Amino acid sequence: MAYEIFGKSISKIGIVGSGNIGPDIALYFSKVLHGHGVPVVVVDIAKSALKSGEVRVKGKIGRGVKTRTFKQDEADAMTANISWTTDTPS
Repeated sequence: MAYEIFGKSISKIGIVGSGNIGPDIALYFSKVLHGHGVPVVVVDIAKSALKSGEVRVKGKIGRGVKTRTFKQDEADAMTANISWTTDTPS
């Protein structure tokens, strides 16, 4: 699937870096675009940074479920929509 805006089609979002801000950007895009089937891919050269970013995003989504900001099925979809890799996606 894709998301259409301003005459452009977005079919995938790529985030370079899983340091201080990358995971938050990935969470934002996943929150907005998961319902449109647009995957979010976070790329970093360090596996430890990817793992840390993934843990941080899952923690924020979990807190969102506890505060009822997100329903569980929405949280699961947002989490599944983000992939974490050291490989440059195409």
